[in-house]
Amino acid sequence: MEYQTKAMEIIKEELGEDNLDYAIVLNNLAAICSDKSKAVEYGTKAMEIFKNVHGENHPDYARSLSNLAGYYSKLADYSKAVEYETKAMEVLKTTLGDSHPQYAMSLNKLSSIYSHLNDYSKAVDYSHRSLCVDQFNLLLQFNNLTASQRAKLWTRVSDDFTDFYPYLIYQSKSNNAPDLYDKSALFAKGLLLTTEMEMNKLILESGDEEALKMFEELRNKRLQLQKLYETPIAERYLNTDSLAQVADRLESKLVERSKVYGDFTRKLRTTWKDVQAALGKDEIAVEFLSFSVLGTDSTMVAALTLRKDDKEPKFIPLFEQGQMEALDDSPALKRNTKDESKFRRTMHFIRPEVTDLIWKPLQKELNGIRRIYFSPAGILHSIGIEYLPGMERYDIRRLSTTREIIDLKVRGGNKRADYMMATLYGGIDYEASSINAKPMKENGDDVASDSISQSISASIHRALIDSLGLRGGTFEYLPGTLTEVENIKTSFEDKHRQVITGADATEASVQALSAHAPNILHIATHGFYYTEKEKKMMDARKLLTMDDDELGTADLEDKALTRSGMAFAGANKTLRDENNPMDSDDGILTAQEISKLDLRGLDLVVLSACETGMGDIAQGEGVFGLQRGFKKAGAGTIVMSLWKVDDNATQMMMTQFYKNLCDGMDKHEALHTAQKHLREYKDEKGENKYNYPHYWAGFIILD
Repeated sequence: MEYQTKAMEIIKEELGEDNLDYAIVLNNLAAICSDKSKAVEYGTKAMEIFKNVHGENHPDYARSLSNLAGYYSKLADYSKAVEYETKAMEVLKTTLGDSHPQYAMSLNKLSSIYSHLNDYSKAVDYSHRSLCVDQFNLLLQFNNLTASQRAKLWTRVSDDFTDFYPYLIYQSKSNNAPDLYDKSALFAKGLLLTTEMEMNKLILESGDEEALKMFEELRNKRLQLQKLYETPIAERYLNTDSLAQVADRLESKLVERSKVYGDFTRKLRTTWKDVQAALGKDEIAVEFLSFSVLGTDSTMVAALTLRKDDKEPKFIPLFEQGQMEALDDSPALKRNTKDESKFRRTMHFIRPEVTDLIWKPLQKELNGIRRIYFSPAGILHSIGIEYLPGMERYDIRRLSTTREIIDLKVRGGNKRADYMMATLYGGIDYEASSINAKPMKENGDDVASDSISQSISASIHRALIDSLGLRGGTFEYLPGTLTEVENIKTSFEDKHRQVITGADATEASVQALSAHAPNILHIATHGFYYTEKEKKMMDARKLLTMDDDELGTADLEDKALTRSGMAFAGANKTLRDENNPMDSDDGILTAQEISKLDLRGLDLVVLSACETGMGDIAQGEGVFGLQRGFKKAGAGTIVMSLWKVDDNATQMMMTQFYKNLCDGMDKHEALHTAQKHLREYKDEKGENKYNYPHYWAGFIILD
């Protein structure tokens, strides 16, 4: 403030008050001034100068008007704010056109001002017009941008699509569900993931040898860059900024080349009518939305529903997130139980109160429905809402977005494929050295070495190592995972299976599947996910060393994908700092590394480990975790877990799952039947040992 004031005085003294430099410094002063009345004074003077110098038909004059509208908004003088922003919008439309991003910004500001006036009808109208312009420009520009550039552009406006517009529709109680479905669900949900996957697909299926070489080179450079970020700065052999620039230039060339093969934004043009056309008469699409209630700490969850016979989608508010969180403290949790923490972890799956919050408001729309396709949002990503009490009669299927219903129907639904190859991982030796790996033995005898057998215990749980428990610790051997893959392999003919165990189950062996993916990939091991807060509390730098603060050029997704992964052979050597940090096979396979693989052709991946469905939840983009990594790599259906799972129960359920699958059931039916088998299983004492949801309801399936 001090320096800007001094600059204003100097310019006024030397050049006078009727010049653009003086107007610019006045604008700067107004922007940083804490006294908004003074800001209005500075802004008014700047506006008058721009008007005198440029006239009223100039973008600079329009921007000065918009600035003034902002200052009046801060003073809660919304009538003045409307006056100035309306004038700014009209000038921008005249001078820049009604497709310009600045025109969209002005429309959005007007929407915000009217929302403060509680005139939600006008707020919705201006917001809708703003989103139309933004959508037009995003589709226009995306075809020329790299993934990181697309992310930066999308970040500027994404909240308007995923948060602000749904909030306005909710407050206005207007009949804008069709447009909300198109913009906040079909366009905005998974936008970055969809465009990246489609661009990669265009290149990989182009048949252009030069483009394929460039793509492989880009993949290698991204992986190399990843390893550098995970290495202490003093130990790096290359400059990360230079390598990142090389990779960005290479990606720009690929983006330009991809235009020859098609439009990787085409799926973003899907409308609710396209989804409706793909639905059967007894099917419904449900898009859940989660959005902030402005001026409060409240988050609302709502649903958009669409049936085959609907004239248009319907918007149905469901509950405030605090209602869900309040259940944690309800008297129902005070009941006696052998494991209170276990009960708390699974309470969302066994309580009819949660069914009442999520599904009961939709019952009218569910009449006559057999199959529910749903796309979660917000807190619902972390809850297996397909297993809630009272919903057993429905066939409920989870999707990233209901846009995917179209692709499912094109592929013939979710029928069992004639699987030609299944690759199964289990019984992994976390103490092994990948350098001295022994030849693979399918029967798994090699895992019974002294170093392994000493750690085998019948009581070992697949969740023994929890998120912060790795501090100074190691991964324990999981005997149930060896039993699991040995049982599963009997469902496949010898020529259609590959079982990888012990020291052979390396990170490198998974990466070698790139461009040679099997139809089924089953991984039974330790999984992990750390929040950013947990990571900062950890001492295990060698597990996840990427520093979020140091990695200023990476986006939220890149950072998040390094905090989830799975353990493979030799992982414990990494935990003990015995591996070279630049070793490409350190036994820790992160979601970020998976995302750089080419796993097209992988129809089904089963992540039989703890918390493989967890990750950072990003508004509109879903879960940044292992599921994101595998989806980016081109995998189809993913079976994953929402919490820490029991070793023995999991191997029993997975064995039955593959038996069902190979008997002809589709993936969903196979999993649900396997869960039912586990619930009904009785031990030698006749007890339903695994009937409790903790044992069977942790695994979800995502198409």
